[in-house]
Amino acid sequence: VSVSITSTPANGTHYVAGEAITTRLTIPQLASGNVAGARMRLNIGGVERRAVSTSTYAFRLTQVNFSYTVVAADLDTDGISIPANSIVADGWQRSGGGFIDRSHSAIGNQSSHRVFGSPVHISATSPAALTEANLNGATLTLTLVGRTFASGVSASSFALESAVHGLSVSGITGGASGSTSATLTVAFNGDFHLPSTLAVRVLAAAHSGSTDLTTGKTLPLTPTPDIQVEPATLSVDEGASATYRVALSRRSHASVTVTVASDNADVTADTSTASGTQTTLTFTTNNWNTAQTVTATAAGDSGSADETASLSHTASGGGYGGSEYGLFVAVQDDEQSGTDYDADEDGLIDIDSLDKLNAMRWDLDGDGAVTGGNATSYEAAFPGAAAGMGCPDGSDADDTPDACTGYELTRDLDFDTDGSGVTWAGPVNSPVADPNDAYYNGGGGFVPIGNQSARFNTTFHGNGHVIANLFSQRSHHDVGFFGATGTSARIVAVGFRNLRVRGWNRVGGLVGQNQGRVAAVWVTGNVLGGAVVGGMMGHDSTNSSVIVASYSTAVVTSPNHQRAGFAGWSGDGSSIRTSYSTGTVPGSDGFTAAPVPSSQATGIPPWCRSRKSVPWRK
Repeated sequence: VSVSITSTPANGTHYVAGEAITTRLTIPQLASGNVAGARMRLNIGGVERRAVSTSTYAFRLTQVNFSYTVVAADLDTDGISIPANSIVADGWQRSGGGFIDRSHSAIGNQSSHRVFGSPVHISATSPAALTEANLNGATLTLTLVGRTFASGVSASSFALESAVHGLSVSGITGGASGSTSATLTVAFNGDFHLPSTLAVRVLAAAHSGSTDLTTGKTLPLTPTPDIQVEPATLSVDEGASATYRVALSRRSHASVTVTVASDNADVTADTSTASGTQTTLTFTTNNWNTAQTVTATAAGDSGSADETASLSHTASGGGYGGSEYGLFVAVQDDEQSGTDYDADEDGLIDIDSLDKLNAMRWDLDGDGAVTGGNATSYEAAFPGAAAGMGCPDGSDADDTPDACTGYELTRDLDFDTDGSGVTWAGPVNSPVADPNDAYYNGGGGFVPIGNQSARFNTTFHGNGHVIANLFSQRSHHDVGFFGATGTSARIVAVGFRNLRVRGWNRVGGLVGQNQGRVAAVWVTGNVLGGAVVGGMMGHDSTNSSVIVASYSTAVVTSPNHQRAGFAGWSGDGSSIRTSYSTGTVPGSDGFTAAPVPSSQATGIPPWCRSRKSVPWRK
């Protein structure tokens, strides 16, 4: 098959907001199938957009047409591109039998298909990243598209739009009559404590159009912590000391006192070289930006586990009241032998590789001890492990917890181990895993973790990380990344990007049969099954199961009923809150195939889309 861009920008140079970009998939063999729900992935300025099929069910079709409508935030100065294997759809039968293989090569940036959703955009900034510290005096270069600046343009011809107060335009270079570019100098005389964004509005009198213009894409603004601490984290050997530096980020109007406290009795902080332990630092209006040294000391003990501490820094006076900063301190135990697989001492075994991820199946309760054999495979994934995997052992009075209690991801993982961009091969209706990837497993790909007789029954915390390109195809029940979870399962803050999961009954992207709790989990890709199929989970039916702040955009396909965008079956005893699904589900039974009370199953609350509203980090 091949793909092409069939539209031409109306003005001959670029697409604008409201204009349609049309594309086409050409099929060399005659085929039949329902193409109404098909999508084509487009790359517009590094952002994935999906063009929707404008074709319907057809017999002997050779082409499928797609369309995407440009929005104001779209910006691609190099021209749109189409990634390889961009089609997201159900299987299409080939005339004469079999299924069409829709794989195709990528199309690079097309300079004749540039996109300017808004007629004005910020083409450059200096510095490249805007923070509270560098915002005053920063410059923004604006470029007009299809318009020119009028005569008499000045700093007052522009407005800066942001939730941050104290922003204004102090000067302008360029912007001559008939030109298309102007550089603004930003003045900033305030401060802010939360991340924000910045847009620029060009007043109607300043250009050749008749209305105000606002940049479609906004710039991120990053606040500066009031209390500056270097380094950002600190490592101390047990029985030894290490130093760090503290300063303020802005001039105060009076003296500021910073009080240092530790949440671990074995780790102390001393702010002075004088005798005795001092816990305060004083900054004046003259030395506010002069770094002062603090010494952190870790006491020795008889235990063999590493420890952690958090040193809090709380300011008072001089307009700094309530400002805080926490410094993470890692203490390396001097008695410990072997590798510590719980570096932050939170009782969760660190997962930083696919082998360790796969090894969770041999310790389903996450206590660091193998159950049901396969000790050799488990030890191969965690070579040279310290006693108890390095988790807290209860030797210190402040050990909480005092053993391993589950797992946590410490980085993103990708099942496309050969980096080819291909994770499966063969026809759509019966694909096999890419034989060049590590988890080929005879073509079936990754084996789900846990089943009805041995459920995954502990914590899996993703820390906001992503597992990409999971492929799993099984001919049995309970298929997903997890096959079956128990009532003690806690799955939190993890994303599954571009997965492809297929099974017979009770099939879901995250889990086939769920009895546990899920929070801040998202799934994209394709989920296929015979019955009880959902983008997030297949079967969710116990009184203990609770799902919150999660979503699926996976395409869900099943020939039977009990298929839905989020959960194939969710009984009255389960609870689903602030979660949603947007994936295509041909013949969908809805958000869930079995209704849950309206108070427990929500649609798409606006704030649920915000990454900041859910616990992405522990």
